[in-house]
Amino acid sequence: MRDPLQRLYQTKLALLAVIFVVVGAGLLVVVHWPGLLPAWTSGLPLTDLGSALFTTGLVVIAFEYVDGRDSEERADARLRATIRSEAPAIREAVIRGFAVESDDLKRVATPELLDQIAENSIGLRFGDRDFAREVYSDIRDQAIKAEERWYDAKVQIDIGVPSDPGPVRVPLFDVTVRWEYTVVPHHRFRRFAAVSDGARYDELASQSGDTSVWFHGPVEGLVATDPSAFSLQRFTVDGHARQITRTEDATVQIYAVDVGAEVVADAQPVVVSFTFTTRIAQAGHVLRFDTDRPTRGLAVEMNYDDAGISRMRMFDYTAPGARRPLIDESASPTGQRLRFSHDGWLFPRSGLLFTWTLDREIALALKPGQHNARQGKTLDGRAHEPSARS
Repeated sequence: MRDPLQRLYQTKLALLAVIFVVVGAGLLVVVHWPGLLPAWTSGLPLTDLGSALFTTGLVVIAFEYVDGRDSEERADARLRATIRSEAPAIREAVIRGFAVESDDLKRVATPELLDQIAENSIGLRFGDRDFAREVYSDIRDQAIKAEERWYDAKVQIDIGVPSDPGPVRVPLFDVTVRWEYTVVPHHRFRRFAAVSDGARYDELASQSGDTSVWFHGPVEGLVATDPSAFSLQRFTVDGHARQITRTEDATVQIYAVDVGAEVVADAQPVVVSFTFTTRIAQAGHVLRFDTDRPTRGLAVEMNYDDAGISRMRMFDYTAPGARRPLIDESASPTGQRLRFSHDGWLFPRSGLLFTWTLDREIALALKPGQHNARQGKTLDGRAHEPSARS
């Protein structure tokens, strides 16, 4: 089927040919009709002009009728030959343009097409299309759901024994955690929730909006809705403190902070810092910290001086790969510190796990006459074997 432009061209050509035929025939009739033209026109070549127009119109009509289809086929053949010869250069130019100028790709590609391009590219790079599709889908879902991205996060964790444990009879640890990071805020309000119900925790944790969730394990006499179990102490934006409000229901307590409408509207990086405290059972032996948002650069320091902890181990489940995180341990006269540093990207739900052994547990396990030398411990909690000397 001919396209409209081709049909318009043929219509104009046919119309012009008809005009030539009509004008040429009219001139021939007028010239040969006695008395129609004045005498001074006798010297003009009107007969030749009429014959030329009439003949040209007939030739054009006949040629278009006879050669029209062949001319279309020749034009199509020339176009196909040109495309075949230039296809590699055109394809390379398009790919290079999309690879370098993302704005060009953004104008012509839908999200579905972008996903397909990414999956195909990763599949070619990995050599496994199914693996690439699953990896890309997981990363895409995490990145798109998390509207905010944190940079240069610093976490200070201090563990100590509470001076006033209250009505709780089991031995407790007071844990103070301070976060600081740089972010372009997308949410006016930040919320912090503490829950002890696993289903409620999963529900809130899956909603990666403006809420950070802390799971408070079961402790006899201490419920998650108790402010001593979890409490947001301070929240600042660029050093300016924000007001904190607290609500609770039967299973959760929530702290809310107004970051500021003007801060969100400015869409500029700000330094956010917040501090919260929590109480955990010493016999739990586990403390876990996760990243809430995609985070580039994380430095963690765990301080357990004067906590009655004999051994502390740190398990890294961030993102083991080519760039290994830096882990350091330093001793003080009364305790130890663990430090962790990673300068790459970390995705939500990745983080660190701390486990410990208490001094009194070591004392019960040691035989009479043995002692626990703090300086003889390794980072993973195993004691060095003393070297034999004569």
